[in-house]
Amino acid sequence: MSAERLGLMNLIGGRFVGARTGESLAVVAPATGEHYADVPLSGADDVADAVGAASSAFAQWSATPASERSRLMLRLAD
Repeated sequence: MSAERLGLMNLIGGRFVGARTGESLAVVAPATGEHYADVPLSGADDVADAVGAASSAFAQWSATPASERSRLMLRLAD
């Protein structure tokens, strides 16, 4: 019995988005052949979007105290 397939997305500018092309890549377990997730098949435009969002956020993020940045990163990891 297979579990529900995961559909992963890019996190760009605080939003979860798929690849601009709308394409995804199947993630397959090599031991079983089970297709258990799909990830965005991101390209140069997606990278440019991510770099632009990061550049825009840099001033505010770098001014945020380290303890708050740590708290936010741990929350994201959870």
